[in-house]
Amino acid sequence: MLFLIITIIYLSFAFLIIKHKGEKRFLYFLIAAFIVPGNINVIPMSLFTGFMIYSSAFVMSLFYHGEFNARNFKQCPLFNSFMLMVLNCFLIAILDDIQGQMVGLWEGLKFFLSTYFLFFVGWFSINNNNIHSVLNQRNNFLTKLLPATIIITLYGLATFFTRTNPILDAVGLEGRFLFENDESYRSFRVTGPNISAEVYGLACGIYCICSIFWIKKKSKLQIFAIVMLLINMFLAGSRAAMVSIIISLLIYLVAYKGIYKTIKYFIVVIFISTCLYQVMPSSIKDLSSEITTSVISVINPSDIGDEMFVGSSVDGRTLQIMTAMEYLKEHPFFGHGFGYAGKVVMKGGKHDGLMGMESHICFIGVEYGLIYAITLIILFTNCIIYFYKNKKYAPQYAYMGIAFVVMFIFFLSGAWVGEAWYFVMPILGYITAILYTRKKQVTGQVALSRERVKQI
Repeated sequence: MLFLIITIIYLSFAFLIIKHKGEKRFLYFLIAAFIVPGNINVIPMSLFTGFMIYSSAFVMSLFYHGEFNARNFKQCPLFNSFMLMVLNCFLIAILDDIQGQMVGLWEGLKFFLSTYFLFFVGWFSINNNNIHSVLNQRNNFLTKLLPATIIITLYGLATFFTRTNPILDAVGLEGRFLFENDESYRSFRVTGPNISAEVYGLACGIYCICSIFWIKKKSKLQIFAIVMLLINMFLAGSRAAMVSIIISLLIYLVAYKGIYKTIKYFIVVIFISTCLYQVMPSSIKDLSSEITTSVISVINPSDIGDEMFVGSSVDGRTLQIMTAMEYLKEHPFFGHGFGYAGKVVMKGGKHDGLMGMESHICFIGVEYGLIYAITLIILFTNCIIYFYKNKKYAPQYAYMGIAFVVMFIFFLSGAWVGEAWYFVMPILGYITAILYTRKKQVTGQVALSRERVKQI
């Protein structure tokens, strides 16, 4: 029965994504990725399994609303960088002499649609008609997104106390995040409906930060939703996600507010946290202490993380990356091809040292190659450059974009990425669309003003 309910919700959101356009489609996309497990398989076609159904639904929506044309894509200031990535994916596919070109092209298409193409979910959400309401925060998508997250975060909190996750049990992942040998708070990982603690923690952190800084006047319900997102981020127990979010927060505050205001904020936060800590029950104190220690263990894993917390450490990920580099030596430029790790390495029992491949660097070494790594650096560098050059048009969005790019680079380096693309890339596209549209409006107004002066 629960699986049937999940399936109905899953397919309903795919339909809503197809039916709507603009910011409403963007909203449904972000909600869908947050409330449904990424491994669900209802339609036995690879483009319609898991979250791929939402990528495919977005493409169908573009065709349905007549938006899928070269002009709309070429307007994107980062279009050339994405075309470079398309070319790179094509070369990886056709040079795949292990699985074959046809398999390589199919796997490459799925890879691009479920990663970089998601940028355009956000890009197509902003236009001249809604840019003013977005900048004035009267009709921000977050005001509609936050109430939807409350259901999931309350569910996540409930799973923490019951130590069961009925949604994951219903899709065949019973007991996935229950670690009986771990005596810390991470003995049960809160993931909501998500199949990854890393991705769920990152998603909660992203929605939390955006809501704090992009909604000026918050209602009590919105404040409650933000607090619940923050709690769930910590209870997910992903050190990579927590550290990535903290890094993005620091970058944003220093860039947008300045170093002195940032220091003031942290002094206030530390003071309030210290006061609250004194009146907390001992169980909450112990939990807070373990969360803090787990974050610190990322910096000093040998002495703390490996002894106190079951799970991957920095040392373990280093071993995975070094093993992946051995594969890179075999095909240094374009790797072994998309899907090689899952179809050949893992199934062939040749994955000693790679373990769970909990870093995008591992996939670069095994599947994608050095040219992809260079293309990835070019793309994200151009993102940062564009955001910085156009910061005067919407500074709070531009600096948030820079912070999220750096955050995602760090996350890619140290975590199993999975469906994290579905939360990060649409937001980056949304920010790019805001800056582009705002710049277009401002420069157009300046040009019109100059023309009127000439006429006078």
